Amino acid sequence: MRLLHVLARLPAPPNDGGAVYVYNMLKGLHDLGHDLRIVSLVSNKHEQDAAMTAALGELYAEDGGYKPYSIYSVLKSTITRQPITVQHRMKPSIAERLLDQVPDLPDVILFEGLQTAAFHDVVRKRFPDVPIVLRQVNVEYMLLKNNGLLSKNPVKKWFYLDQAKLMKRFELQKMKEADYVTAISENDILKYKEDLPDVRYFLNTAGATVPEKSTESRDSNMMLAVSNWRWKPNIDGLIWFFDEIWPLIVKAHSEIQFHIAGEGLSKSFKEKYDSENVHFLGFVDDISTLRSTASIFVAPLLSGSGMKLKILESLAAGLPTVTTRFGAEGINIEDQVHYLHADSADDFGKAVNQLVRDKNLREKLSARGQELIKNSYSWTQKARELSTFLASIVDKSSNR
Repeated sequence: MRLLHVLARLPAPPNDGGAVYVYNMLKGLHDLGHDLRIVSLVSNKHEQDAAMTAALGELYAEDGGYKPYSIYSVLKSTITRQPITVQHRMKPSIAERLLDQVPDLPDVILFEGLQTAAFHDVVRKRFPDVPIVLRQVNVEYMLLKNNGLLSKNPVKKWFYLDQAKLMKRFELQKMKEADYVTAISENDILKYKEDLPDVRYFLNTAGATVPEKSTESRDSNMMLAVSNWRWKPNIDGLIWFFDEIWPLIVKAHSEIQFHIAGEGLSKSFKEKYDSENVHFLGFVDDISTLRSTASIFVAPLLSGSGMKLKILESLAAGLPTVTTRFGAEGINIEDQVHYLHADSADDFGKAVNQLVRDKNLREKLSARGQELIKNSYSWTQKARELSTFLASIVDKSSNR
């Protein structure tokens, strides 16, 4: 099939959750023999590798001219009643120029992420009869709503809740405009169906890759967290962990060492929580080595939507994992079988302490987690599922 993917940014290098999901799906479709056309803005907020992306298909890309949010952009969004993430960064004029360069007619068009659905009208103008699939990775308005409910600052609370209303209206409109919608979790589909029961949905979860057998030996006192700490649910969860859970763990196990990888932690944050047991690593090129040497992975999340790739990747690495219902959401995992579930600070601390003490439990969780990824969540499997779904769309379209 000839597939046209519309992206808000290049997905390479795949060094954060969104990029990992898009890149691996594109690579999977490419490896299955599909002919890819990729129309993308280029972000100055992320590391971008055009050559790595172009290796997957014909690339048509242009600098998106992303600028930081300002008081002006906030006021403009509030007055025009358009979500700030869409209005401020999604530029249909750029998308139109890029689409005009695509030389042939695709069989299917895929919007990778809700924000790119802002280009629906210019895509329809260029390709009026080609089926459009909107590929959702979250219930976007719920993320904003949860951020607002958790915020203690009254101005931020109002802004997030107002943006949630704007995003919900935009999200529902764009799902209705698309011919099909793919969702990353069953929970997301159930949420969508509350408002749009008649939209045609397809479940296409994320995946992971089980690494080759590691020769590294795990450090029983090494605990790991990996995230993009600029993402509000991640930093909110880490603050909760440090304030309410970390003291319980250190009290029980004074030798434990907490390694925190990922960008976005401020100097003041690191100074506040600095200790001889805490190691702020920043961006790490080789995250696989950390995953193969740590003995415990923690994902303390108090909100969220969609599916957490960091959980899939920790399971794939055989790294015993503790997380909340938000971390486990959308993944077919069982407490005490594949991971340890903990929603309260007390339960989270007890779960970590249990893993520190019990090597046998760590080994069981490690083996079962990797088995789950191999059997149900490999990227090859997920790309094949999407390919089969897209082929059915092409068949229906050709038989009209």
